[in-house]
Amino acid sequence: MSDSTADSFQISPQQEQLWAGEPEGPSARIQAVLMCRGELASVKLADALRAVVGRHESLRTTFAPQAGLRFPLQQINALLEPRIETLELATLAAEQRSQRVADARRSELLAPFDLKHGPLVRAVLVVEGEQALRLILTISALCADHASTALLLGELATHLAGGELIEDPLQYADFSAWQHELSDSEESEARSARTFWRELGPVGSPELPFTGSVSKDAPQELSVPIEEALAQELAAQASRYGTTSAALAHAAWHAVLGRFSAQESTTVAFLAGERRHPDLEGSIGAFARAVPVQARVGATRAFAEVLAEVDRARGEALVNQDYAPAETTSLEIAFAEYPAHLDQPEGLQLSLKRIICTGPERRLIAMCGSDGERLTLSLVFDPARYPHTTVSGLAEGLARMLKALAGDPGVALGDVQLLSDDERRRILHAFNDTAAELPAERVHELIAHHALTTPERVAVLDGPRSITYGELNARANQLAHRLRGCGVGPGVAVGLCTDRSIEMVVALAGILKAGGAYVPLRYEHPPARLGHQLETTGAKVLVTQEPLLGRLPEPAGEVICLDRDRDALGREPSEAPEVDLAAEDLAYVIFTSGSTGAPKGVSVTHANLTNYAADIVRRLGADREQLSFGLVTSVSTDLGNTSVFGALCSGGTLVLVSPDAATDPGAFASLLEATPLDVLKITPSHIGALLRAGDPRVLPRRWLLVGGERAGWDLVDRVRALSSCAILNHYGPTETTIGSCTFLVGEGPGEYAPASVPIGRPISNTSCYVLDDGRRLTPVGVPGRLFISGAGVARGYVGEPELTAERFSADPFTPDGGAQMYDTGDLVRWLPDGTLEFLGRVDEQLKIRGYRVEPAEIEAALRSHSQVREAVTVTQASATGDLRLLAYCTTDGALEPDQLRAHLAGWLPEFMLPAAIVIVAEMPRTPSGKIDKLTLPDPDLASTPSAAYIAPRTPLEEAVAAIWAQVLGLPQVGVEDDFFALGGHSLLATQVVAQVRSDFAVDLPLHSLFTCPTIASLASEIVRMMGDSEVDETAKLMAELEDMSDEEAQRLLAQDVPPETGRH
Repeated sequence: MSDSTADSFQISPQQEQLWAGEPEGPSARIQAVLMCRGELASVKLADALRAVVGRHESLRTTFAPQAGLRFPLQQINALLEPRIETLELATLAAEQRSQRVADARRSELLAPFDLKHGPLVRAVLVVEGEQALRLILTISALCADHASTALLLGELATHLAGGELIEDPLQYADFSAWQHELSDSEESEARSARTFWRELGPVGSPELPFTGSVSKDAPQELSVPIEEALAQELAAQASRYGTTSAALAHAAWHAVLGRFSAQESTTVAFLAGERRHPDLEGSIGAFARAVPVQARVGATRAFAEVLAEVDRARGEALVNQDYAPAETTSLEIAFAEYPAHLDQPEGLQLSLKRIICTGPERRLIAMCGSDGERLTLSLVFDPARYPHTTVSGLAEGLARMLKALAGDPGVALGDVQLLSDDERRRILHAFNDTAAELPAERVHELIAHHALTTPERVAVLDGPRSITYGELNARANQLAHRLRGCGVGPGVAVGLCTDRSIEMVVALAGILKAGGAYVPLRYEHPPARLGHQLETTGAKVLVTQEPLLGRLPEPAGEVICLDRDRDALGREPSEAPEVDLAAEDLAYVIFTSGSTGAPKGVSVTHANLTNYAADIVRRLGADREQLSFGLVTSVSTDLGNTSVFGALCSGGTLVLVSPDAATDPGAFASLLEATPLDVLKITPSHIGALLRAGDPRVLPRRWLLVGGERAGWDLVDRVRALSSCAILNHYGPTETTIGSCTFLVGEGPGEYAPASVPIGRPISNTSCYVLDDGRRLTPVGVPGRLFISGAGVARGYVGEPELTAERFSADPFTPDGGAQMYDTGDLVRWLPDGTLEFLGRVDEQLKIRGYRVEPAEIEAALRSHSQVREAVTVTQASATGDLRLLAYCTTDGALEPDQLRAHLAGWLPEFMLPAAIVIVAEMPRTPSGKIDKLTLPDPDLASTPSAAYIAPRTPLEEAVAAIWAQVLGLPQVGVEDDFFALGGHSLLATQVVAQVRSDFAVDLPLHSLFTCPTIASLASEIVRMMGDSEVDETAKLMAELEDMSDEEAQRLLAQDVPPETGRH
């Protein structure tokens, strides 16, 4: 073949794959760096390289496009020398010389090859001193793979040493023809190999942190330090297991990728360094096929198990690689090995510094060179795709993994500490540098302080009513004396159930001043639920209002009605009672949805509450100026405590917003226009509903605090378009007291592009840990479970010692070991700047419109019905993106969904009621016997209303039905269907009312949907609100039209058509 001037041959399947990825011409290349020390002239090294190129046709190949053919032909040139340049750097300082070498390497990686004319082998000879010569060799991947490049350098060394070379190695054109024969083969080996790849199934690369878009820039490289002694230990361990050091490094690469991707199974492309066929020994060309190797890398697996699995998978992949389909090689993370042995000519010291592969298919490659004793390892990566911070962590983790398994290959993967000491300190200390001084006073003492210094300042605004700090303090003291007389003191729970009013604030402060712990009750909740809360806390006294008594369970202790007993309370002393209160005494108990089937009470201490209040006051600048805080939620959840204690502990004003106004965009805008708010704390879905009409008046002047659920960037954009107020994302479970992290939102997602607004950094005296399933620190960017420690961690759950022990545990990262940490069950990850990104829930707990919902509690309520055998709850996203609860039941005997809905209404609050209840004959099961939630029937919400479908009968009903269908995300709605049975709730009701007001110009009250929950009844209400006067006007107009000609009637009607409509 080599005697011909330019023989043409079909390119190989390996070359076809490269060309298919880049039809304009493959840019993939291999670069090697060889260091030569000793008496060696650059001319001699260049001649040796020419001699080696002359031995191998693949190194003298070019590629000629052919008309009508997808792929070019490869042409073998009889004479095509490599391009060789010399770079004289001997006179430069070491730092300058190093930079020039790096520049030369980068330039060679980026400079295009002329694939049609060649040459496709380029060399830069860098003269670094009298006895220091560096060869930078760059070859198109169409001509040689990484292992061939190592062989080329080996031949070069042998040539310089005068050794014997393999005579007449197989040329690449022959290999190419043979590969095409194999692709068409139907022999048993071919059929077996194709079955192997078919059964392997789909493959995908591990998902590493902060993956970006790909680039065409030169790759970067990070070395993994492996000292000679460690390499020898690894070789000894590999020998014990009957494998190689390279296979051991390959298994370690899988293990590290598993930790950094939080995946229990990893797949990487394997680029072998050995030749399967003896005939290929000594041949140079594009032989390598990237074949997928899979390994299970769960934290409990011993490394020896993973090594055996990887070693077996490598062998199977190599046996079948000649038949690997193209789709199995589309993995961008790889492991490539190459032989690093070089003959040492007399008087010379040759060392193979590195070989790297570049190209669009592989974006992160662990390059491993081994000569049996020494092991070199580096990570070659696209910095746009895989950031330097991620890859440096991988390199550190790989070095630590190798060191650990050199000592004990039986070590469990999860027990290997992958974080460097510096990284560990950064995560534990720099990210959690939150120490701050705490005020000595309790929150009610801070309120009393403002009563003493600014008694005439308004503390609470409630519509037209208000109360000053002096008045609030006096009335709270009077209630506290009454409570003390009832036996209330430190550790004693007091039920608190009032409307959202000044009386609520008086009661709350009075209970705290008495030393008691308030237990907020929501009167809209079923009496059975409220009774459970009072019984669980052992509340001795209930503070309420007389109109609410009928909604409450029969109290076990004394009842104080703030309105009925106003005169009696007024006779109590107005000075604060003497109470010996400790920081660890309870301040309140708030109930959240419980996974055990019953709500659980979180016990929050005065120390917890004081820490949060002090932090939020400082964070918002409320300690420097008086701010007004709006309260739009019930105090039965702690979301609103930001406003309550942020206002009252800073001497600001708490503005109470009625439930109706809080969910009515028009009323809310009018309220804020009359009484501007500086601070508004609200859930993202709530403020999103209020912003539906695009009215900027619903936003506060200074601070919008969003919390209780994930916040999206679309909400940020909507707020930014209307207001310049600062946006603070606020995160924290009830168990860590109102808030534990905050994030001041900038202009957009920023460098790390989190999918949602980050939850930020820990607040004062708080530490956050992101831990894996073994409670080990995860690297930055790796998902893990969020644990919170510090001053905000509550005491635990009332009357639930086992549950408390499960979720609250000793903090292993504090020096004294005395702190407690809480397992939030939230999946998060650290961003490199020390902020936390929320990713979702580890367990099944949900957030519905900002409320915590445990599906188990709904299921337990369903099973409490005597005819329900099994129950399961799942979620479904509606067409509008709203999250809905769905319940599935099996029953004994006939039972209607409406009957179960009525049953649940007696146990659960409105936000926990399923949008649909589906009764099935049997629950689908997994092979292990568990309920298979993925195969539950998809309910048609439109088929589960309280009545059979009745179509709209009038234009008005049609218009209202269209609004409902759009808001609920349903194809059709019947006029007798119940809005709430279809999955509606208060926030969706807000959208319906807003649209009705806009379309029909009627001031429809928000509560109309609760009193008129069907289209028929709501349409009747709209007609009634339009008024009889409009009906009279219509009748008068019809009478006039009766006596007119058609032309006269048209002229009359045209007078009422606005001219800008352009039509009649």
